[in-house]
Amino acid sequence: EMTMRALACDLTRVVTIITAPSRADTFMPWLEGKGLPGNFTKPHHAASHDNDVPTLTSMDNWYSQRVASYVDDLKAEMDVDGKPLFERSALCYFNELGDGADHSHHDKPHVIIGSLGGFFKQGQLVKYPDATPHNVLLTAIAQSMGVETDHVGTTEPELMGGDVSLVKA
Repeated sequence: EMTMRALACDLTRVVTIITAPSRADTFMPWLEGKGLPGNFTKPHHAASHDNDVPTLTSMDNWYSQRVASYVDDLKAEMDVDGKPLFERSALCYFNELGDGADHSHHDKPHVIIGSLGGFFKQGQLVKYPDATPHNVLLTAIAQSMGVETDHVGTTEPELMGGDVSLVKA
């Protein structure tokens, strides 16, 4: 709620929400008894290491529903010019790990919801080559906000590779 108001009043144009770090021992007992598959007496971290797909799926769906609710709020809240905040927004949703069981950083899915006023492609799956670093997404996000840069983070060649044009509209 507070972040939505800050965006609507143009007090900020960037909001970061971390629901839990990947190492969090977050228990979700409220999911018990809702007819969902899974063992909610163990935390998310343990479910990852156990490769407990039913529990992880239920937990991750809960997080996804929170993201969907935030998107609905962006669509309902008006910007200072009277248009929905969503029209000029891009919400990036991702996990810091590709595979929680082995702490892999490869093949991490990233979801971009909204085009940031037409900067990002919509309605497509973009598959980057294996081992493309996360910095490519961060570079595209920086460019979408007007930062003139060809990389974010380190200048080590193995962490800079990737074509940001794959996600640009």
